Amino acid sequence: MSGIAGIVNLDGAPVDQHLLDRMMEKIVYRGPDAQETWKKDRAGLVHTLLQTTPESMTEKQPCSLDGRIWITADARIDRIEDLKKSLKGKVTYPIDGLTDPELILTAYTAWGKDCVDHLSGDFSFAVWDSEKKELFCTRDHLGIKQFYYMVSQNSFIFSTDISAVIAAMPAPPVINEGLIINYLANRYDSWYYETVYRDIFKLKPGNRVVVREEAELSQYADFMNIPKISYKSNQDYIDHFKEIFLRAVSDRARSGFPMGFEVSGGVDSSSVASMVKHLEETGRISRTDSRLYSCVYKAFPEADERSYVNQLAKRCIPWESSFLDGDRMWDLKGYGSDPGFPPDEPDIISSQRGTIDLAQQAKQDGCRVLLNGYGGDQLLQGSAYHNSYFLGDVLLKDLWREWPYFAEASEWNRGKLFFSGLLKPRVSKMLPEQFRLAFRASFSPEITGQKQPDWLAKKVPDNTRTMFSVYKTELQSSVFGALFGGYWQKGIAELDRFSGANHIERRYPFLDKHLFEFVFSLPVDLLFSKGFCKVILREAMAGILPEPIRTRLTYGTSDELTDYGWREKEKEKIRRLLDSPKTANIGWVSLGALQQSWDAYWKGKPVSTWELNAWLMTELWIREKVAFL
Repeated sequence: MSGIAGIVNLDGAPVDQHLLDRMMEKIVYRGPDAQETWKKDRAGLVHTLLQTTPESMTEKQPCSLDGRIWITADARIDRIEDLKKSLKGKVTYPIDGLTDPELILTAYTAWGKDCVDHLSGDFSFAVWDSEKKELFCTRDHLGIKQFYYMVSQNSFIFSTDISAVIAAMPAPPVINEGLIINYLANRYDSWYYETVYRDIFKLKPGNRVVVREEAELSQYADFMNIPKISYKSNQDYIDHFKEIFLRAVSDRARSGFPMGFEVSGGVDSSSVASMVKHLEETGRISRTDSRLYSCVYKAFPEADERSYVNQLAKRCIPWESSFLDGDRMWDLKGYGSDPGFPPDEPDIISSQRGTIDLAQQAKQDGCRVLLNGYGGDQLLQGSAYHNSYFLGDVLLKDLWREWPYFAEASEWNRGKLFFSGLLKPRVSKMLPEQFRLAFRASFSPEITGQKQPDWLAKKVPDNTRTMFSVYKTELQSSVFGALFGGYWQKGIAELDRFSGANHIERRYPFLDKHLFEFVFSLPVDLLFSKGFCKVILREAMAGILPEPIRTRLTYGTSDELTDYGWREKEKEKIRRLLDSPKTANIGWVSLGALQQSWDAYWKGKPVSTWELNAWLMTELWIREKVAFL
């Protein structure tokens, strides 16, 4: 978790050192261990370093191996031994002992812009080639690391942070009103590449950009042609999954500091912690100085998972356990007063108290790395039976077995479940690819539009659903949409921001490109079967994960805690915001209708809390960040 930034002047003018210094001021919070700038002719690079791995203790950036090619990177490279084997014979200098950014430089030397095809891990970096007079930038396959950029007539400006890009812009940015209106309508379609500023964009996951006299964008990750793996038995799939998951966890356990685990008592986070413990016990990694972190709830027993976390703590002895008070983690608590606030964009996660408190406690304990189970639900579709369209993926021979579970979980009557959940997806699979998207638009929740809130004063733009890709199964389409859609990508960016502000790097073993590609080969009964979801993970973790966790079917919910925050603890704060909201003054919302919606909510009437949350986050963002509106 480091900060990067830079400028390339397209007109050939020398880079202004003052601008580089201003950019560094905006990202210094990410890198307490070292801050450096480098410039030559029309290019300048910035780096602020947070040391997390053993190799990073000797790291210095921006750096070069030959004085010709320079890099600034926020990167953790995985499967290093595989990369070194591929590099053998490609370069003349020794590669053992190289740091992660130096390995990237070596890969770039060997393969040029195609180096990304040989890289695994989480990375965001920029390479300046002084001989080619060319800047090469890229972002990892799943979009874990952040990369924002702006192209003007004279310059290409980039950073891990929007604020650093703004710091180098010749004029204040213009608000991207269309994106704001989409967000207020609870739509996140283009958040994976647009920002709330019209001229500032996010490099898409699996994309790269080459900057010469202009910027040329291209996609390097081919998500539509993922190689198919076919095994004769389910056990072969389970064994292969276990091998990939083990490696994903092992790669992310590379730390030069005590390591923390965010655990809820659920299958995903508990599997990550238990797998690291298993790796220690089998001698595959050295003993770690690890500890578990979890929130517990006294006033809200329906949210409390303590009994499961205690089972995990016994499994992981002698690791220490820290239990944080979850009852104080209502929405908006401390918003604007913690490191990482105010945000560059409106947040989508209003109840951030838990993740912030946890990061701050981990920092106090000397941790710099936190592993968690984020992405497990998205990758393995943890609520599969609630997605009625998945019924169309079930093999005909298994329909009799799976139908009752879908019928119980679905909000549809049996007739609609039969026609929309079963028949339409099967018809879609038989259509040629060019017609499949149009047909699916008639029933898929990822394409069908939503009614906009009554209090929204502007019409929602029509340029929605831009990220959707067509796969042969509903499950594949859902996995892709969940991991690459705007909502998830925006959430990862938020975690990145206030993790970095607390000098913590969050790592996500489930968000591994090899796991992602493997899931696309799975028979559906290894994801959901006989009432169980995440079947393949449960099977792979047999003997490693405590049985009460591995076989659990029900989970706690913090919905009442969130409701408590808005109805009790933060009600007066919200009322003050409603007295004279800037969102109404600008013309985005109709004040009277907005006040009526909040009054209806406080009276217990059915109101979309997602939409109210979007307004609340937008209003706070404007008040605390956007002084020029």
